[in-house]
Amino acid sequence: MISGFSIGGVQRYQSGEPTSFNGADGIPGWDNFIAFTRIPGSAFASKARKGRIDPFRNLKAGGNVTGPDPNVDSEFNGLFRRENPGYSALQPSPAFYSQNQGPNRILRANQVGTCATCDNGGFLFGNIPRVTGEIRNYIYKNEDFSVLKKTSVGNTMLFIFKVELLNAFNRHVFSTPNLNPYDNFFGVPTGTIDGSRKMQLTVRIQF
Repeated sequence: MISGFSIGGVQRYQSGEPTSFNGADGIPGWDNFIAFTRIPGSAFASKARKGRIDPFRNLKAGGNVTGPDPNVDSEFNGLFRRENPGYSALQPSPAFYSQNQGPNRILRANQVGTCATCDNGGFLFGNIPRVTGEIRNYIYKNEDFSVLKKTSVGNTMLFIFKVELLNAFNRHVFSTPNLNPYDNFFGVPTGTIDGSRKMQLTVRIQF
């Protein structure tokens, strides 16, 4: 007769956290957060996010990347940057821009006398929410299991043997990626939430 076995498990499933991008260029005299401005019809989620992310692109390139590539290593479609052609060349479908950068302000400048940019363009606050659920971190999934065997030894002693599997299915969920749109690694994940699968064995003698 087989007896004394117990089986346990803890399963955790949750939706990904909302995204909070770093701020855009500031406004003189205004110390609070300035949001980026959305490009109409754009999407935050990149092509790579919908397929397969390669976070080692920079390593393979010898550390010489000029910006995040939404087709390969970035989860997001990035900035439209007039002042950084190398970065912008990698953004076929940019999602937003900083409305207070000099080149963008000049485009909004009004004619003043004979000078087309004498007022340098006005400042704007931006329209992307500080925290947006439009794009979230990946869904979190984790399963832990345990098997416990109790064996009586004599009349006063109990031998307990336990096997635990942590992250039993060896799932790897990317942690929050770089959220600075000006950085060359914007949207590139640098780690995972859980480690690899682990097995843990414990023995206890109870008397």
